Amino acid sequence: MTLETCKDEISKAYTFIDNSDYDSAKNLCFSLLKSYSFDEKYKTNLALKAQIYNIIAEINLRQTDFELAYKYAIEAEQYAISAQSYFEKTTSKYILAQWYIYKQEYYKALECIYEGLEFIPDDDIRGLKYFGYIHLSNVYSEIREYSKSLDNLLLALQYFETLNKPRILGKIYTDIAEVYSSLEDRNTSLYYLHKALDLHRSIGYDRGIAFLHLQLGLYYFHSKSYDTSLQFFSKSLVYFEEFSIPRGIGVVYANMGDVYFEQLRYDDAYEIYNKAIDYFEQVNDSHLQNLLNFKKAKIYCKKQFSLYSFEKAEQILLESVTYFKQSPTQVELKEVYLELVNLHKEHEHWKMAFLYFELYNATEIEVAKTRSLLEIRNNEFKNKMLLSEKEKVITERLLSQMLPTGIASKLLKKQDVSEQFDNCSIMFIDLVGYTKIADSMSPENIFTVLNYIMGQIDIIISNNQCERLKTIGDCYVAMCGIPIPNVEHTLKIAKSAIDVMNNLNIPFEIRELLPSNYTINFRIGIHCGSVRAGIIGEERFQYDVYGDSVNVASRLETQGEAVRIHISEAFAKSISEYPEFSVVPRGEINIKGKGLMKTFWLEKAK
Repeated sequence: MTLETCKDEISKAYTFIDNSDYDSAKNLCFSLLKSYSFDEKYKTNLALKAQIYNIIAEINLRQTDFELAYKYAIEAEQYAISAQSYFEKTTSKYILAQWYIYKQEYYKALECIYEGLEFIPDDDIRGLKYFGYIHLSNVYSEIREYSKSLDNLLLALQYFETLNKPRILGKIYTDIAEVYSSLEDRNTSLYYLHKALDLHRSIGYDRGIAFLHLQLGLYYFHSKSYDTSLQFFSKSLVYFEEFSIPRGIGVVYANMGDVYFEQLRYDDAYEIYNKAIDYFEQVNDSHLQNLLNFKKAKIYCKKQFSLYSFEKAEQILLESVTYFKQSPTQVELKEVYLELVNLHKEHEHWKMAFLYFELYNATEIEVAKTRSLLEIRNNEFKNKMLLSEKEKVITERLLSQMLPTGIASKLLKKQDVSEQFDNCSIMFIDLVGYTKIADSMSPENIFTVLNYIMGQIDIIISNNQCERLKTIGDCYVAMCGIPIPNVEHTLKIAKSAIDVMNNLNIPFEIRELLPSNYTINFRIGIHCGSVRAGIIGEERFQYDVYGDSVNVASRLETQGEAVRIHISEAFAKSISEYPEFSVVPRGEINIKGKGLMKTFWLEKAK
């Protein structure tokens, strides 16, 4: 199998997922892992492997098998790290966040999402950052920080509206509706549900329409408008049945059963819960099966039910106890114990009722402890995030002062900052004779003079859209076209050189620190060409440039003359298109490491 064939097969897997055919998608992924030879020497292969594991993890998420989702997301993350694939690495983090939501470890979920966001480069064209905002909104909704949830959804909405992505927009509108529902602003919630429905109708997205009918059914269920709720559930069911989506059919039946239960139509509820369970068995969703079995037990407790049975109700409730004890949360278990209490009270089994009441209380205490612990951890995480944000701002500010524009943010995101630049200019500026006279000056005066001069050059360089690379003693190295490309790099660096030579004024208080017989003069060398730039070092790092062009610029400075700007032939040709400069031939000189080279003096045109 070729690389392209493997990619085509992965595309097919996504199509299966879109059609809710999760088993076919999963089987295809496992087949690819067996049949395609992933040579792990190549990052492309590692990234593909990470992608396949992420797909399997995503499918398990949708099938509510969180344990397997976690397992495959961890595998995907390891391959993504080796492949240096920010997309797959971030995707893994988003999936892991869903695992922590399931575990109710919301602080961990937030941590995963924020870590995922850190991997995303500024030039990401896939909108991965904005999917992260949607994930953040879901977590903030879980911890009832609804204002933060809305803020993140609105950020995502603003981005996806510009891209005209109706399916994603429909999902965002639906999420916004759920937040407003949680805030008990039912009118606004209904507005966004219909907005999402209209959007899906406009593009003929039937699956989206089916889901929105389901959401509207839930809206009217919670409003106790049961007949209207059933109408929307029935419409939703037609779509899910047309596309043979077993999970969707099961969810609709389960919700219709809830309506019948509230309407005291226990026989109808029992029958339709059984239908729902059959569909959840098809997709191996044991959690929803057990949840519906618990609801069936509640029906068996009702004397109006035609199959009313104390024994059957108790049997199913005890089975539910066994299952929900394994759940990471104990909320459902508490509800089961309460149902057992009521069942035995009704039959005057006071001893058993008291026993289950004690178990109910013990479970409630555990639930309260868990919630309290989670709240403490969430608060710790919030404080940690606030501190981290402050530290990040300070760190980025310091790095921005130390490094060229844009490099600090890339470094903080752990992105590669090593790049090749084919069109740039390098300039070396030397303070002529300063090394000799420095011996007669105090260290304090040396620092004061150099600090002032280098600061003034910084201003000139910055005003001309150039960057300081570094200073070496009394030598100043500047560049243009690095790290941000600039088509006018020769013009900008030439202006900087002329300004340094002609417009750098030294005030009296600085000049009086120098020996009386010393006059401040500069010697400048400039060349243009290609260089390699990047960070050197791990802890005490420095951004630097390397290559023949750097060496030539350095040699031009050392072999130049005071109060003159020495340039290469390549730079002279490039600058000749700008009438504000003139170049004067110097002739051929021997440049160390290069041999004889034609060089020129750069001057301001008269």
